[in-house]
Amino acid sequence: YSLNAWDGLLVAAQLEGIPLDHLLKAGLIRAREDGSGHYDYFRGRAMFPIISVTGRVIAFGARRMREDDPIQGKYINSPETAVYSKSRVLYGLFQSREAVRSENNALMVEGYADLISLFQAGVQNVVASSGTALTPDQVRLVGRYARTLTLVYDADSAGSQATLRGVDIALEQGLDVKVVALPKGEDPDSYVRKRGAKEFRTLLAEAVSFIDFKAQQFLQQGSFATAEGKTEAVRSIVQSIAKIGDELKRNFFVKEVAEKYGLYESVLHREMERWVKDRRPSPRSPGSQSRPSGSPAPRQSPATPARDIPAPERDLLKVLLENHVEAIHLLEEHLSLEEITDLRVRALLERALQQWHAKGSLDAGTFIDEIEDEELKGIVTDVMMSRYELSGGWTEIEEPDPAEIVQSALTVLRRQSVQKQMEQNQRLLREAASRGEDPMPYVQRHQEFLKMMKDLEPRAQN
Repeated sequence: YSLNAWDGLLVAAQLEGIPLDHLLKAGLIRAREDGSGHYDYFRGRAMFPIISVTGRVIAFGARRMREDDPIQGKYINSPETAVYSKSRVLYGLFQSREAVRSENNALMVEGYADLISLFQAGVQNVVASSGTALTPDQVRLVGRYARTLTLVYDADSAGSQATLRGVDIALEQGLDVKVVALPKGEDPDSYVRKRGAKEFRTLLAEAVSFIDFKAQQFLQQGSFATAEGKTEAVRSIVQSIAKIGDELKRNFFVKEVAEKYGLYESVLHREMERWVKDRRPSPRSPGSQSRPSGSPAPRQSPATPARDIPAPERDLLKVLLENHVEAIHLLEEHLSLEEITDLRVRALLERALQQWHAKGSLDAGTFIDEIEDEELKGIVTDVMMSRYELSGGWTEIEEPDPAEIVQSALTVLRRQSVQKQMEQNQRLLREAASRGEDPMPYVQRHQEFLKMMKDLEPRAQN
């Protein structure tokens, strides 16, 4: 509690020998407008120390306690200082980080009281954004301890909109996102006080995916009543999916949306590709034109041209560049270059295989030196420096089996190829039915595709 006095902190700090300048820089005191001295900024309020991840108090939040408090706002906070940037701090993370790590899930609430009430009730994997809109820096902070972020929001319109923005930021930072909607008129603090931790955990168990959350928002707005509204809703969901960096994960979400709303996956993929492309940096950014004459051109990050390449295609190229003989024989025997969707990778694979046939081996350094195209050279460099993407189970001390990598990548590519053929066949089936033609050839073909997918399942799980 900060005393309801103009100079309570000021006097105590002076007795402790704390310099006036430090108090000013920390935002704890302020200068009087008439220049007659200084006064405490926080007066008559409950104080919430904001602690860094390393355990140091770096700022304060203060809650109003008196009806006659002249300062507007239920909460006031320390200003930005040399040690405190509110967009880079999460309240309570110092105390909750071990619980967040063990649960692999961080519950994000808005206020100090929300966090404290949940923590005291035993729900300890919780952090708070301290009333600010969720930022990329805060999400990255969560990502150090957990891969899942569960957004707990108040069911008012302002809370919904803030949560929608938070969903996209978290997806863009590579986290899995779930959403918990509280009953109208409740916040986490009031809910856990009235109903207890057990009911709150039940609410958490009913957390929905970001797809269902966005769909619910559009449903409440009446958007699904018209074709235009449905289009807007699905497009918004696809835009969020496009923010996910993992292409394999994007494909699974696209499949879920297609099944949920009875749409062709190919249509959703085309729509998503528009937004994925918009997120990719242009190789000739406007900033590159403004550098001073004679200054060296900035070196482009080798990851830039390859960030959008599908994981199985990157892995196949990496196996080939690393000259794994047994795996390359397997790749040669089963790979169809037509299944490679990225034309740059297709060209590199074709070129590398030609060298392999000609020389019986492949030297990556020589291969890179012989490439004239800077973008292709950057892709090869990036792939060589990166880890295998489909082999998420391998640890730093284990050596991935190149043959297993090839088998896994080929299986994913084959499934994607069959999936595309299934979608095309379904389209032809509908067209045939609309013309009154016999649909049975297409139905039989569909059954063949289903069998092919089933045959691929055991290999995909190995």
